[in-house]
Amino acid sequence: MGSLPLITSDGMKFYGPAIQLTFGVACVHAQVIKKIKKNRVVKVGTKLLIGSEWRLEDALEESEDSTKLNTAFIERLNLTIRQGSAYLNRRSPCHARKKRALDDHLELLRCHYNFCRPHSSLKFGKVVRTPAMQAGLATRQLSFRDIFTAQVGPVGFVLVLSHTRAYQEGMEITKWAA
Repeated sequence: MGSLPLITSDGMKFYGPAIQLTFGVACVHAQVIKKIKKNRVVKVGTKLLIGSEWRLEDALEESEDSTKLNTAFIERLNLTIRQGSAYLNRRSPCHARKKRALDDHLELLRCHYNFCRPHSSLKFGKVVRTPAMQAGLATRQLSFRDIFTAQVGPVGFVLVLSHTRAYQEGMEITKWAA
């Protein structure tokens, strides 16, 4: 049986409707709400917005990351993305003039994060893996040369910034060979 994705967010009022619009009831969405006084967290509560308690418990049990709701992982990813992009860095003179430029820049950053950059949390002995290697999408760490010259399905050679974008456009992806 396939499990529903678990989505955890903070208490920002815009997340609930956006997730409801995107997933409908095909997910479990819970908010982590922190009460802050004098710049200190004094209470942490949770609120289930989509799904049932038993589905939330199942999703947490299946989770490889944590057995309780938190936003630490996504906050860490957001920080990594902000630090990797001058467009998103706070108090930066850089800005993307067009949405397409920002989208392409973020795809390139996501591609680097998942296929090129080894993660210390994915270290097994002396081997440090990338998330793509861990997911079985690649058998080795890729370079940008590998990615930009990748052969994609029946359409021949195509400039591919990420496995995700190619998948969204309906292309068949070959596994990255060693």
